[in-house]
Amino acid sequence: MSDASHVRATAGSAGIRRVKRAFVLRWMLVVAVLTPLGLVTYRCYNPPLPDHAEAARIVEGFDGELLAYEVIHNVPHVVYVGRLDRVTFDHLKRDRISIEWPPTPRWQLTGRDQVALVPRGLYSATRVPCGAVEPRFCGPGFDLFGIVDSPEVVSLEVVCAETRLDFPVSVPAFVIRVDASCATPIEYRWLDATGEAAWVQPAD
Repeated sequence: MSDASHVRATAGSAGIRRVKRAFVLRWMLVVAVLTPLGLVTYRCYNPPLPDHAEAARIVEGFDGELLAYEVIHNVPHVVYVGRLDRVTFDHLKRDRISIEWPPTPRWQLTGRDQVALVPRGLYSATRVPCGAVEPRFCGPGFDLFGIVDSPEVVSLEVVCAETRLDFPVSVPAFVIRVDASCATPIEYRWLDATGEAAWVQPAD
């Protein structure tokens, strides 16, 4: 190969390398810009599950007072005192576009709540059949919410035709998921640390 041919070949190879390098750098720049943008967008449209403090703020926005908060099967469950001092159960749902400003996705009450039959301050347990509030939040078993009226009460015993289930509870309220092993609840028993029943309520 002549010197001229060698120079042209070398120049051609160098030109190809420059083009490849420019192409790679361009894509690295695109990835560097789009990756954080994508993460921010994902976070905005998929906000993390609210903690207890945020759930309390959401409920307060509807003139309520949060009594109990649990995330069950990745779904936020709340028990709060609403208007007329009624104990109320609801889920939190993620609104893609909020009616408040700024109109970004945020957690809100579904508005399809379930109200207990007794006022605040009395022992009570209310069964929420699957789908009664939000069908898409359905799971095995049923939700149970209610009031604990004494700090001496440490557990709630759900007596079923098939079995007995115990759940730790504390004042002022609870929300639990009773699994499918209890198809027919008979009564609910509020137990103290010795296992004595402070209150017994027939199941509805």
